[in-house]
Amino acid sequence: MNMSPKKVYVDDAFNLFVEYADGEIKKLDLTQALAGSSLVRNITLCKQVFLEDGYAITWPNGMSLDPDHVYQDGTSVKKIPVASSYSEKIERLYQ
Repeated sequence: MNMSPKKVYVDDAFNLFVEYADGEIKKLDLTQALAGSSLVRNITLCKQVFLEDGYAITWPNGMSLDPDHVYQDGTSVKKIPVASSYSEKIERLYQ
């Protein structure tokens, strides 16, 4: 499928939001998708999500998700909640 993500954000409830180049926005519950991972026990780390190489949904601890998986399994939503400035700064570093 190879959907191209443009923006990523994690809210306080461990929901991952991904905006794709086609305008679609998907929401994925990370407590289910990454069950058992230390990532879902640390909201500060979880919110540091960024796009590595403009594609891979990645965290500083090396954990990553395939954006195609999020596109297929995520729930469509109308908008991303207010994005964290930290996430946006990290995203700019990797573009």
